[in-house]
Amino acid sequence: MESSIEETYGLYQHLVEEGEFYGAVLRLALIFDCLPNLPDNLRLKWLARIRAQHLTDDAISIVEAGVRKDTERITKILSIGNRWNEDEILLIVLTRDGLEKVIALLEAIYSRKLMMSFSEIDQKISDLAGSRAHRGLFERAIEQMKINEELPTENRWVRNVLTLWVGSRQPGIPL
Repeated sequence: MESSIEETYGLYQHLVEEGEFYGAVLRLALIFDCLPNLPDNLRLKWLARIRAQHLTDDAISIVEAGVRKDTERITKILSIGNRWNEDEILLIVLTRDGLEKVIALLEAIYSRKLMMSFSEIDQKISDLAGSRAHRGLFERAIEQMKINEELPTENRWVRNVLTLWVGSRQPGIPL
């Protein structure tokens, strides 16, 4: 597990060197998100390393712009048409999950609170997940997301949207 974290951290460092701050912070956010699942010694080690990462205000502004851009991308995908394929659903799920992780990192480590609401997007994603035409694609997208994960992340957003979906779906329709 620690080798996967080291690899993700190495990618973070590379992206910072390249000036790709949004991608870099997304990698740091993945590490931050998996901290609750680590043994105490590793959790403390990685929390200290994350806290030691200084990002300038300009870099954080670039990250915030990336969050807005990804939010607009999801909104656009969800607003065009009414049928999506598995790749589009996977893109939506991965992007939304990444947004949740980046925002949590910005708030916890850099004390930056973005004044954005995702409730409309989350409701549309939940509706998409619950539709007969897309339910199977959505479930496969979440399974693919879990398979591709190299770090033991929390996936709170996925659990929240599934809870919203389960709470709104009709009895007798299996997950």
